[in-house]
Amino acid sequence: MAYIAADDFTTTGQTGIFPADVNERIEYLKKTIREAQQDGDEPFDEDVQEYDELIAFRAEVEQATGADFDTATIVPDEQFEDYAREYAEEAALADINFLVPFVKWDKFADSLKADYRRLDFGDDLVWVRA
Repeated sequence: MAYIAADDFTTTGQTGIFPADVNERIEYLKKTIREAQQDGDEPFDEDVQEYDELIAFRAEVEQATGADFDTATIVPDEQFEDYAREYAEEAALADINFLVPFVKWDKFADSLKADYRRLDFGDDLVWVRA
């Protein structure tokens, strides 16, 4: 069973997972585990498992992108079409308002995925690039 999920790192109106949020959770878990050990207690298995999964995911993203995790773009699969629209707007590829009736955004998103690597994030699928 995976202890991490893309929904844990996204909020309403946000497209993608911010590496800073993942790093913040890793630091929180590291502190929680360390404090339990210093108090002579065993840390919760769920905390240790989540910490290990996040560390492994961070390393996998760095390996897949060949870049530092902090600079990675991480997009959950179910958000990729929205991300593709935002990408087109930000890249000023065209006047989006003019194109909306003509663009098949699902096809554009699928084409854009060629520039990304597919990774598992717990039980979720995400797309990453540097």
